Amino acid sequence: MPLLSEKLRKQLHQPWFGGSVGALLTIVLGLCLLLFPVGKGLRDWSYDLPFLLRSDKLIDDVMIVYLDEKSYPELGQDPAAFDRSLHARLVKRLQADGARMAVFDILFIDTNRPITASEREFAQAIQAYGKVVLGAQFHEDKHLGVPFNMLKPPIDLLRTNAAGWGVAKIHRDTDFAARSHHPGDDRYPSLAWKAAELAGHWLP
Repeated sequence: MPLLSEKLRKQLHQPWFGGSVGALLTIVLGLCLLLFPVGKGLRDWSYDLPFLLRSDKLIDDVMIVYLDEKSYPELGQDPAAFDRSLHARLVKRLQADGARMAVFDILFIDTNRPITASEREFAQAIQAYGKVVLGAQFHEDKHLGVPFNMLKPPIDLLRTNAAGWGVAKIHRDTDFAARSHHPGDDRYPSLAWKAAELAGHWLP
């Protein structure tokens, strides 16, 4: 037994032994963080904590106009058949008020919807303004290990009159928080990236 203990003690003092144990513990810890809820909680906090600790920053050069569930009855609109002349009026108002650009985080992708006078009015307002960016839908499916990508850009009438378009996709977590968005790629930039790119050309 003394010889065995002495041999074990010498093995423990070998430089490679400590490194191996450390590497093994790191792998085990990484797997635990990856597979168990505590890991997701820590990952979420890595996104949330910087926003909780930073001081409030006043943004006075950006205005967000949004549609919620209450907006539809107030405007007398059906979400599936929203009157796009209202969007045209908004674009004209933004242009008249001197807005530097307009970004629609709304999907105008339904190719089965008939083209009416309201669509044409919206397209004309977009073209006249010249600084409108529209959103597109991008779906990724890696089921069974086979990647499948499907892109739905804005309908032709609006896309050809807009200054640009980008993918409007946000990844929502199980707590419904949005901590990341689709970054886009060389072929299909994200809506935020395309807007920033065009703003760099337009803004002084």
